[in-house]
Amino acid sequence: RKTYAMAFTPDGKRLAGGCADSTIRLWDLATYQEVAELTGHKSYVHSLQFSPDGSRLVSDSGDFTVRIWDTRKR
Repeated sequence: RKTYAMAFTPDGKRLAGGCADSTIRLWDLATYQEVAELTGHKSYVHSLQFSPDGSRLVSDSGDFTVRIWDTRKR
């Protein structure tokens, strides 16, 4: 998958990747396992930013939308 954006959680335990297929994937860096796939955008994801406490992820897409994701449940 082509990835346009990446962001680490503030604690460095997870990595988010914004993909060309309009998904966001979250990886646990201790296990190197994908722990979540976030869907909802209709175009590629080109920027990502975690909140200071890591509980939220903001994404911006080529579909001209911004989404806020709750990452505590993932």
